[in-house]
Amino acid sequence: MLGRFIREEKGAVASEWVILTAATVGIGVAVAASVGSGSLSLGSTISAALSGAGQATSNALGGTLKTLMALAFDEDEDFDGWSEKRKGNSDYLGNFLGPFAGSDAELTRMIDLPPGATEAKIEFDLLILDSWDANSPQWSSGRGDGMALTIDGKEVAFELFAHSVRSSSDNWGHDRESTVTIGGTEYRTTMVLADQGRMYGNTWPDQVWTVQVEATNPPPGGFRFGLNSTTDQGIRDESFGVNNFSVQAR
Repeated sequence: MLGRFIREEKGAVASEWVILTAATVGIGVAVAASVGSGSLSLGSTISAALSGAGQATSNALGGTLKTLMALAFDEDEDFDGWSEKRKGNSDYLGNFLGPFAGSDAELTRMIDLPPGATEAKIEFDLLILDSWDANSPQWSSGRGDGMALTIDGKEVAFELFAHSVRSSSDNWGHDRESTVTIGGTEYRTTMVLADQGRMYGNTWPDQVWTVQVEATNPPPGGFRFGLNSTTDQGIRDESFGVNNFSVQAR
């Protein structure tokens, strides 16, 4: 019987498991004791950093929303803020501000900027409607059939336009760019021909130019933006319009 008892292995696994579990628990207690204080310190540091980042993000988001709320858009097509609210329409263009001829007064709008703005960008579609003749000696006079862009009454860009279908390689279809500095503010104007064809109900091809005016270090509070054409014929023959006007600032 003693021999069978010695050779019997039942219960050995349970005994070994108890020993291994006890050893594991002991190692865990030792590790926890050695790194516990360091973990608490690191956790406090991370918590403080995340709290500060959250506040900074909240402040930045609040500032961005405030900036966006301070800017003006004409998406409702009421054209509030413009010196003239004349509304044109065609099936292709929809509603737009215009048309205006060279005989009309300058079209203006105040651009209100949020406090501390260091950059501003105006973007819109300039509609060149009907039979503009650029500087043709036979069909235009004075400066020619062109558009002047002004800031507080001072010209920052002037470009001539001519009807007919244009390409980027000819005199009147290529991209335009100019830069003017006024009172410490740099105004960079770009114009790109975005669309052309019969869009406004006349026999002449019309044009849509995407215009951007970027102001670096703009005047505090904003400035007055203006558009004025130098066309010499009536509104039914040479006119312009404005569409999709927006302002961004930061």
